[in-house]
Amino acid sequence: MMVLAMPRTRAWVLLLALVPACSDRSTMDDAAAGGTDDDGATDGSADDTTEAPACEWEPAPIPVPFDEAPAPECQYLVSEGEIAPVTIRIVNEGDEVLYLTGPGSCIRTHFALRDADDRPFPAPECVSACEDALEGNCGCLANCPLVGTIALHPGGAFEAPWDGYTVSTQEASPECAGDCAGECGLRGPPTAGPMSVLLAVASTLDCGDDCDCEPNAEGYCIVPGYPEAFPSIVERTVAWPTPCPVVELTLP
Repeated sequence: MMVLAMPRTRAWVLLLALVPACSDRSTMDDAAAGGTDDDGATDGSADDTTEAPACEWEPAPIPVPFDEAPAPECQYLVSEGEIAPVTIRIVNEGDEVLYLTGPGSCIRTHFALRDADDRPFPAPECVSACEDALEGNCGCLANCPLVGTIALHPGGAFEAPWDGYTVSTQEASPECAGDCAGECGLRGPPTAGPMSVLLAVASTLDCGDDCDCEPNAEGYCIVPGYPEAFPSIVERTVAWPTPCPVVELTLP
């Protein structure tokens, strides 16, 4: 039986800069690296150059939970394509502590994405994965879980994982999904082109005298409480795919 969610509505606005966090392997030609003498001997300076490490971008097929493939007429509910894990790295370059939270109602990540075909990550609340619908697992919690609040200190960096996929909606038939028939989410690799990124930030929290926490080595910590007022968010457009699976966002 489907349990309807009772979402909590939140709105947001924020300015941030988005830059690639790494680049392709860099090289230098002989002249820039020192070159050779007229007699063909090197002057030794080339030995001092160090190449930047190449990005590890290794897509693999989307994992599916089945030991046996579904019937041919239900294959349209099985996610296809290759994806690779991605890191969303958020850096505080300002002088004040910033508080990160989920950018929308019932979003359990500290960011949200939409690819060039407007397919989102994460999927809308209560939209089951199509593979779950095939196995009879559907519905959602009656409450609306929220992500914890991250206190990002000046100079600190917080990294949030992204599985590297976006979601398109599909209509599961009763013949394939039984009681889970209806709208479900089909995972796929993001469409190449402009991608929108949403991030939410607050400057003050509603947690009384218990809003402080000791930052870890990366410069952030989890703090009790939620934004006192509506957090701010901004939508920024980045090119997809990136040179490597890390996207860095700088604040404020």
